[in-house]
Amino acid sequence: MRLKLTRENFSERQIQILNILFEKEYQQKELQEQLCTSAPNLHYHLNRLEELDMIRKKTLYKVGNVKINSISLNPATR
Repeated sequence: MRLKLTRENFSERQIQILNILFEKEYQQKELQEQLCTSAPNLHYHLNRLEELDMIRKKTLYKVGNVKINSISLNPATR
């Protein structure tokens, strides 16, 4: 099932995230800065997009209990 990028299926923020990721892969912190949002808010939207299989999160490394993630579009959604 392919979802359309509409406000019925996605929040404004989620559409914004997908449009940004269409250009390139980002580290989660870079994406947070690009969107001028809080870490918890971004985490919420990324989890929703990941549940819908729209994005991929890859842990690059861990610093203590903090994960440094790379975020990209799922190639199948392009």
